[in-house]
Amino acid sequence: MVNWINFGGRTVSRLMNLGVEKRIAQSIDPDVTGGEPVVVEWKSVRGGASQRLALMFVPCHVGWDTAYLYVLSRNKGAWHTSDHIEVDCHYDNNVSFEVDWIRDPGRDEILVHHACVGRGTGYLEQSFSVFTPSADKLKNELETTEVLHSFPAAVDRPRDLDQSSKFTIIPMAGSSSRAIEETRSTVLNGKLTVQRRVFRWDAIKGKYVPSAFTPVEAALN
Repeated sequence: MVNWINFGGRTVSRLMNLGVEKRIAQSIDPDVTGGEPVVVEWKSVRGGASQRLALMFVPCHVGWDTAYLYVLSRNKGAWHTSDHIEVDCHYDNNVSFEVDWIRDPGRDEILVHHACVGRGTGYLEQSFSVFTPSADKLKNELETTEVLHSFPAAVDRPRDLDQSSKFTIIPMAGSSSRAIEETRSTVLNGKLTVQRRVFRWDAIKGKYVPSAFTPVEAALN
């Protein structure tokens, strides 16, 4: 599918046949924009025993401030989009996604990184999210801060903040399910702190719920 979409000179028409809006399809066509070619990603995803689904990702690209993640279902021998999310690329065009299982070994979830949710002079906030394909739709199960930069220039007492997190899928003792571990590094006014917490699935609430942060420090010896 990657080769079929991206090569052969028919990218725009093939994306539109899959259900992508014409303006979005044309935004990655160098014949239209005069820019560099953009490679559309395609990945299969396990949505349950009876679901055959795929993901298609249109990444950040020059002249366009949004990335697009589509979920596609197969019906009567053809793929077609059934849902999508739009992700703001500011300021570093670093939006990405990955597919892996977390709470159910037989069902994949989608992890989206570096989605811009706030920006301004001296300020940037990007989020990390987890989605699951459900009835051909993308259901949001987790959203939390991944990057936060705040450098106010005109205040009496500066609060220069540089914060970033890394997210790792980890095993859970005595369980076939897994969890999401967040390691957060924060530099506030020149002072570094590192903290860690774990997101576990809460079936009653229908979402991932975090533990409290605990400090990460090296021993003196």
